[in-house]
Parts: sequence; C-alpha cells; structure tokens
Amino acid sequence: MRRFLPLAVLAGLSAWFGIAWCVESDLGRAIYSIGAGRDGREIGGRIGADGGLRMQGGAVACGNCHGQDGRGGGEGWLQAPDLRWFALSKPHGRLRSDGSTRPAYDRASLARALRGGIAPDDVALDSAMPRYDLAEDEIDALIAHLRTLDGAGSAPVPPALVVLAPERGQGAATRLLDGLRRCTVAGERMPALTVLRYASFDDALAQLQAMEQAGTVAAVFAPYLPAVESAYARAPFQRSLPTLLPIALDGLEAAPDASLLFRLPSLRAQAHALLRALPARSGGTLIIQAGAGQALAEELGDAAQARGWRVGLTTDAQAASAADAVLVLMPLTAPAPVPVPVPVPAVDRATTLLVPALFMDPSAAEAWRARGARVRLAFPYPPRSQALAGRWIGPEQAWTALACELLTRLPPMPRSREALPAWRAQLPAMAPLRLDAWFELPARSDFDDEVGRVALMEWPERADPEEPR
Repeated sequence: MRRFLPLAVLAGLSAWFGIAWCVESDLGRAIYSIGAGRDGREIGGRIGADGGLRMQGGAVACGNCHGQDGRGGGEGWLQAPDLRWFALSKPHGRLRSDGSTRPAYDRASLARALRGGIAPDDVALDSAMPRYDLAEDEIDALIAHLRTLDGAGSAPVPPALVVLAPERGQGAATRLLDGLRRCTVAGERMPALTVLRYASFDDALAQLQAMEQAGTVAAVFAPYLPAVESAYARAPFQRSLPTLLPIALDGLEAAPDASLLFRLPSLRAQAHALLRALPARSGGTLIIQAGAGQALAEELGDAAQARGWRVGLTTDAQAASAADAVLVLMPLTAPAPVPVPVPVPAVDRATTLLVPALFMDPSAAEAWRARGARVRLAFPYPPRSQALAGRWIGPEQAWTALACELLTRLPPMPRSREALPAWRAQLPAMAPLRLDAWFELPARSDFDDEVGRVALMEWPERADPEEPR
C-alpha cells in the first residue's frame, strides 16, 4: 500500500523549498552585486600579480566589471567578459583575444577560478580578477544567480579600446600595462581596455582587422610596437582605425597621418634633432653607428653631409675612435627591449657622442666621459619635471602618465558600431595633453614638429651647456 503525505505537509514542503530557493538566489545576488556573503559578511578578494592587494565588499563585487546584467563590461583598464552561465558553460568555450578557446566551465572549474584564478585549461586568469574567499554554499548561490542572468543570447559587443602587447619576454611592456592598471583619477570612470597579447604579430594584426570589421574596436590605445612598426603601418585597417599614443621608435611614418594621434617624437626625429644641434662643419668626420635600419642611416648621413660633415656608416663600435662625432643607433629586434644595451665606442679624445635616450646607459656614458668624450642625449619628452622640483621622469613613467591622462580626456566611449564614426571624428580635435605644466603633447604633429619637440640634454646636465664640437 502506497503512503501519501498529507496535503498540509506537501504545502509546507513546497513553501520551504520556495523559501530556500529564494534565499539562495538572494545570497548569490548579494555576492555578485555588492560583495556581501552569508549573514552579510564582506567577501574578501586578492588582486595583483602576487595577490598582495587585498580588497573586500563592494570593491570586489562581480558586477563592477562584468555589469549587473552579467553581459560583460569594464572598469579601469580591463575589459571583462560575459559572465552569464550559458556563456561560461558553452561546450566549446568563449573565443579568447588571441584566437584560442578555453573549455567550458562547470561547477568545479568555476570554483577553482574564483578561488585560485585558474581557468579550466590551467591558464592563469588576469591578475586584475580577484581571488575570492568563498564558501561552498556561497559558490552554489553565485552560480544560481548567474543562471538567472541567462538570456536568449549575447548582447552586441560594444566597441572598446584595444592594447597590443607581446605575450612573453617583455618586461617593459608588462611594466607599462601595470602602470595602466594603477591609473586613478578622482571622480573619473576610465574606459576599459581590451589587452591583446601576441606571440605572432601577424596573427595579432589579423585579429585586429577582424575586430575592426566587426565594429568591436574603437581605437588602438598605446600599442607596444618596437621593431614591428613597419608591419603595423602597412596593416589594411590603418586608414580607418585610429592609433592613440603608439609606443614606437621608428617606421610609423608610412602610416596615414589621420590614423596616428598623440605620438611622441620618433627615433628618426630624435636623431635628426641631434644632427641639427651639431654646427656646420667643413671637413669634420661623423660616424653613424648604424643598426636601426639602413634606410634611416643613409637618410641621416645625407642630412649630415648637407651640413658639411664627412660621414661613415658602421656597426662596429671600435670604428668610432677617430671621429669628431658619433651618432649611436643600435639594432632593433622584434620586439626590442627597453633600454637597449650599448657597446662603448673606443673614443680617446673629445669626440661628441650623440645618443637617443632609448640607447642610453649611465654606466656607458660615464665610460665615454672618462675617455674624454662628450655625451649629448635626445629625449622624446622633457626628461625633468619642473613642477616636481626637477625630478627625473623615466620613459615608462612618462608614457604611463600620458596614457592615464589621455584615458580621462577621451570622449565618452561609443555604445555601438553605428556611433563609431562620430566618436572617431572628435579625436583629432582634442586639446593637447598637458601634464603639470611639464609637458604638452598635441593630437597631431608632422615630422618637422616632431623634431622641434625633441628635448636635448648634455650628460651630465650642465647649468650652461657648451656648444657641441
């Protein structure tokens, strides 16, 4: 004989299960939206490359970056993906920015990602993603809330700023990205950045082209391009896709002027500024210690000959011993480290060494001076901030300061591909970037303007620098 529960008991159980589901849903929503866990405790999380920065409560709420609807978004410099459960649990995974895919999440792999920052395929998540201290029931509640965010499909991806950076072996590029991570301006919400790391630059260009065709990239922001500028300048998207504040040395002159905005003086401009500072010299010998490109070296040689100098091109540091002046241009490999180590030319008299700051090594400069040489440096920006009591401003610090300032000055980001033309049309007319009355960078500049904006300095600095030989 089958036993049946009384109707009153069934009603009671139904109500209890309804309350339990409601409580779990409310807990998941609180974790996601305000960082509040079981019994109202503040959820804790650790961020940063070493997990050393601890935050809690609303500061680590999922909705800050992924949006309250879970469709993705951004805060600060990071573009966060769609976090709805149907998107996380797709059988083939979500397409990554480098073209690879990650496996679908299940309950166990999501718990590991939330607590340890490891994706299902054992790839470490970005260090900006908090590592949470969540209990088992809190993880279940969060997943239940993510399921409530599921919809019929993904929302259109809004255009974003894209940063290009090498995938591995580039400490300079990583430090620059870390500098962007720390950008903070009171009262300002900075647009998010999608970081596209590349092992193959050709693959990165192909993906950027696809993003441009799909309308998901508003502009390329501060791409790290040493030694790959020529390939970037030839890319088919160059005439339509703006590039803001490129980190480049030389080779972008071939790109359309309309697409390059807020660019620092190039290595080419720095070298020309150094040559222009040399007096016209009949019979003087200038050695160009080449390596940054034969075409550039020959162009600079022609400019020096026009000023009356005899010119020699060499890659041998020892060939400079008899020269009156030596212009140091070291080889650039893809991607080039910053700074580039410089061999010391074998000078034994008052030779003037002309050195773009990228190739500057203080110990090398002292060795040159000990041998009787004079050292003149060229910087793409003033190396000292007068507003900061003459404090030295290094290349990475200067680039980060400019990038953070530019992020706060940009027009509000477009919400759709249809709004892209109007948004891009505002960029060339933007006011110059100004940093504490120390430095000004216009949106547009031609080659002559670039040369004029190069800052020259004797090493070490002198109150009344003498004229070069």
